[in-house]
Amino acid sequence: MLENTVKFTKEVVKETETEAMDRIATRFEVLDEMSRACINGDIRAMIVSGPPGVGKSYGVETQMEKASMFDKLAGKKVRFQIVKGAMTALGLYTQLYKYSDTKNVLIFDDCDSVFTDDLSLNILKAALDSGKTRRICWNSDSRLLRDEGIPNTFNFNGSAIFITNLKFGNLKSKKLQDHLEALQSRCHFLDLTIDGDRDKMLRIKQVHRDADGGLFKDYDFNEEQSQTVIDFMWDNHTKLREVSLRMCLKKKVLKPIAHESPRTTGLSHLDGTISMARTDPGTATADFFFVVGDLTALDGQASGDEVGYAAFGKVIGGMDVVRDILEQPRSPDAGEGVMKGQMLAKPVKILTVRRVP
Repeated sequence: MLENTVKFTKEVVKETETEAMDRIATRFEVLDEMSRACINGDIRAMIVSGPPGVGKSYGVETQMEKASMFDKLAGKKVRFQIVKGAMTALGLYTQLYKYSDTKNVLIFDDCDSVFTDDLSLNILKAALDSGKTRRICWNSDSRLLRDEGIPNTFNFNGSAIFITNLKFGNLKSKKLQDHLEALQSRCHFLDLTIDGDRDKMLRIKQVHRDADGGLFKDYDFNEEQSQTVIDFMWDNHTKLREVSLRMCLKKKVLKPIAHESPRTTGLSHLDGTISMARTDPGTATADFFFVVGDLTALDGQASGDEVGYAAFGKVIGGMDVVRDILEQPRSPDAGEGVMKGQMLAKPVKILTVRRVP
């Protein structure tokens, strides 16, 4: 039997990385189980709380798609609806009516406006009441309801899932807190408790480990290339806006680029050339450099094994700016290996890049 509240607590005993990933996987298995219970009507409502980009929405939507497969094949109305963005109380009433039948599910995904409006909260409390009959009323005249043929009162027999990044305890309004507590008492509350960067990174690794074909299966990555992206995420997690599956997929551009030798392309490292930085041939990802003055030695040796660096573009205006950057003071400590002492003391940001046809 499912308990009303499922909150995972942080482990006190030190775990191995594999044990931690197994623990996180279990949390999402519970999410799948509770989503199916909503579909079957065994659970009237569930609130799923957790940080952005860890796969809350994906897990719920996957279960909904599976449950609706035969409805779609038969041309029947799909029994679930995902609502995102802002929603008024009247809009909420309308959606609840449209999906009021038994085994219909409304998913409110980051639709947090319903949690900050007392009229919306009162409607939700009526829709999710623990009584046998859940009757919702709209006790004022509405042209919208009349035009759409929606009655001013109806019984709601469906289920609702709320997916949110909010921590309800952080809301300051006492009035809203009372409403939210009443709403939570009507819902199963699933707190995924993936809050620290370590747990978020382990969630990324766990998805990559468990997903059929890995996290980057749609991008034709081999395991080494996939690990390059994941390692980059961890090495730079303090600099990223968020540590999430979404951010990890954005960093897929870090897949190494196949090397293109100047001996093949015919592009030489002359003044203003833009070229890919690398260690070994075929390891270039996102770092590039500008050539100041002619450096044809970077083209490689026609009679040797050196394949050179992959030139791919040219500055067509503003080389004076490039030279000014080159003259900026360097930090004696920044950089690693041969690059130590070569890095600018105050980095210069490239704000926009345009590819000229």
